[in-house]
Amino acid sequence: DMADPPKAGGYGRLEEEPEQVLGAIDCRSTTWEEPQRKAVLGLPARNHVPTSVADEHGIKMADGSPTNAYGKVEFEKPRVREAARYIRVGHSASLEQVDSVIDLVAEQWKVPEPKVLISITGAAQGFRMQPTVNEVVNKGLVSAAKQTSAWLITGGTDTGVMKLVGDAVRKSDVDVPVIGIAPWNAVSGNEQLLTDSAAELATAEDPMSSAPEADSEGVRFYRRVKPDDGNGAALNPNHTHFILVDVKPHAGSNFGREIEFRASFESKYRHRKHVPLVVVVLNGGVGSLKIVEQAVESCTPVVLVRESGGIALTLAHFMQSATHEVLIDRTAAGNSYVIPVPKCYVDKNRTKPLDEEKTMEWINELKVSMLQIKKANEENKCVHAFSVRSVGGTVENLDSALLHAIVFNSDGIIAKNWTEGGTLQGFSKVLELAIEWGEREIVEHLMLNPPEAVTAKAEKKDSNFNKRRDSAAVPLGGRNRELSALLADALLLALKKQHAGIVDLLLERDAKPELLEMMKLWGDNAVTKLHRFDFHADFKGRFSPHLLGYNSHLAEHSYFTQVLKYY
Repeated sequence: DMADPPKAGGYGRLEEEPEQVLGAIDCRSTTWEEPQRKAVLGLPARNHVPTSVADEHGIKMADGSPTNAYGKVEFEKPRVREAARYIRVGHSASLEQVDSVIDLVAEQWKVPEPKVLISITGAAQGFRMQPTVNEVVNKGLVSAAKQTSAWLITGGTDTGVMKLVGDAVRKSDVDVPVIGIAPWNAVSGNEQLLTDSAAELATAEDPMSSAPEADSEGVRFYRRVKPDDGNGAALNPNHTHFILVDVKPHAGSNFGREIEFRASFESKYRHRKHVPLVVVVLNGGVGSLKIVEQAVESCTPVVLVRESGGIALTLAHFMQSATHEVLIDRTAAGNSYVIPVPKCYVDKNRTKPLDEEKTMEWINELKVSMLQIKKANEENKCVHAFSVRSVGGTVENLDSALLHAIVFNSDGIIAKNWTEGGTLQGFSKVLELAIEWGEREIVEHLMLNPPEAVTAKAEKKDSNFNKRRDSAAVPLGGRNRELSALLADALLLALKKQHAGIVDLLLERDAKPELLEMMKLWGDNAVTKLHRFDFHADFKGRFSPHLLGYNSHLAEHSYFTQVLKYY
């Protein structure tokens, strides 16, 4: 009888009445496979994910058993991106376990390799920023990720800075990986993510738990089951991937238990794939301070956004203080210095005054960590304080500050990790990043202040190089085949990215157009749609002949005719 419409199940999916089919088929027959029996009965067809995840990658939980939560998950919120990938992993930070997760991300999840890792840490609750600061942060993170195909890595929950980042990416409609690394026990409703056998066991043990739902393709559905609090929060629906870190039962808060694994994952990926990593601190507390401490010890650049408040502002002040003063927000307003932890209050709900003795103990604990950071930074020089407004009141760009932190030490000298080994590989990589970002000033700085590996190459061909290197126009190309190829690649990238000012600059620095592989430009969709590309007139005699030397159909294409128009 089709007079009544079929009943809509959860998330708009249709459910059939079991009574309509029970009379025709004996669903108790042992010859039926379980998924078939459930389909006939109209029961949720839970995800029977192959065990290849656990078997092939050896990913285990905290107790050493194979992981029991992995696959794809959708959220109840409408118009979110496609189903996110997720997996539950043990907290062990051993290289073997971290390597397994990295292999999973690349081989099974097939996440494109980034040019930069941007790790965002900060407040999970009670977090708010002024509108101008919020706009600068959102725009800067999204712009940096878009220009460099970066990964954005957060704590993954739908609170604080994690929510800010996820929502910013959704609103900008930028297709970049947003990876949440969260503590499994702090994810409210995590039973919805369990595989079949684990879910049935959990439901048997706790009938009040939320039974997982999945569609016919095994995509699970996740919804918020309770308000967020100090012990748990829902996942943010705008992340693309989740790594949920499992720890053994313990006393205290569930948050912060993933920090060690997250630091190991980021560091290991950084070194395996040879991509730069930068840590951005927005507000934050003790957990963020631990992340900064680990980052500085490993010479990872850190950007403290001062106007976000919290530990970012407290640490930025401490790093510049000669008296090692630790400033805190005694009013717990949430938009100033770091807020004391609950144990500092007479009432842990922060409704009664501070216990001065406990507060001083906590401040001294902060000071010990900050002194270690300051000491490590004296050698590594990788902590950068970013102010949204300059001294003159101009609004600054966070994306430029991130690139500056990756390229340079806090004293303005190119970071040593780009110059280690005495080869051109690091210099080539950082030059490529500056061009990807479209930062002409940084490209110019690199050209005028080349690292020792570059100058050494040039010296072999030109004994007068050192005498002329302080000149404003010391050519780097033409002195060594490797250098010439490096600059030609940089020039090609600048053309693809349509950064005319950088093209001019590279030509000034003796990049040779005749070494370009022009067919790479011909096949680039972004370039072939270009309608105007203005070069400095001084180079028309050098550039035009090399373009005209190619097939006539190439020179007649809109892009190349527009280039030649200016010659």
